[in-house]
Amino acid sequence: MKSWLKPGTAFNEKEEVAPLGIEVVLFPFLLILLMWISYWADFTFNLNLYQWGIFPREFSGLPGIVGTPLIHGDLKHLVSNTIPILLLGVALYYFYPRQASWVIAISWLVSGLLVWFFARESYHVGASGLVYALVGFIFFSGILQGKSNLLALSLLVVFVYGGLFWGLLPVEEKVSHEAHIAGGAVGMALAVLYRRVLPRQSVPKAEDYWEDDDLSHEIAKYGEDYWKEYAGEKEPAHNVIYHYKPKETD
Repeated sequence: MKSWLKPGTAFNEKEEVAPLGIEVVLFPFLLILLMWISYWADFTFNLNLYQWGIFPREFSGLPGIVGTPLIHGDLKHLVSNTIPILLLGVALYYFYPRQASWVIAISWLVSGLLVWFFARESYHVGASGLVYALVGFIFFSGILQGKSNLLALSLLVVFVYGGLFWGLLPVEEKVSHEAHIAGGAVGMALAVLYRRVLPRQSVPKAEDYWEDDDLSHEIAKYGEDYWKEYAGEKEPAHNVIYHYKPKETD
């Protein structure tokens, strides 16, 4: 098995993570843009894109695994998924840059596949499963990593999105609680899988003081003759001379 498939190996190379930049918001923004373009095209040209959603246990419903997160039933459905995708996506790419793209890709496909296998027979559309996967991953990763900033992020996710728990229950007929359960389960599993992958703050910056035989760092720190200690030379002995005079008595 190639090393890049093994969590905790290639992901943990002692390299500095690329500086923060547009990549933190790029993918979440592009995903949201595609969601809104799909919605606009669907309702402008009456495309009935819901037919490209996931329909369980029908081979014609398999392509929906890829397209479902981009398709939404109405504007309320779309808006309710837009803000979580943006906030959770940015948090994911900021705190877990090494895992972020893998988490989204695996959550997208595996949660959709689980819905195809186990959900009730109906069209399942929307990015809710991906939202639950991101919540599950960020929450459980913070607990498993045990670092203060990640634990704080986990608590923040619970505080803001704790109400998503009710989405796991079959309380609304038109809501795909199966997609929510599948997404949450995949997110939790990925948090366990990638628990040994270093987050951003834990990756040390690589330093090489010996590049091009440059000894300036050692000379500045220890002096020009620092190498003599390792060459076997000994410093000359020092003689200590005491001067004293007898105590004067009355």
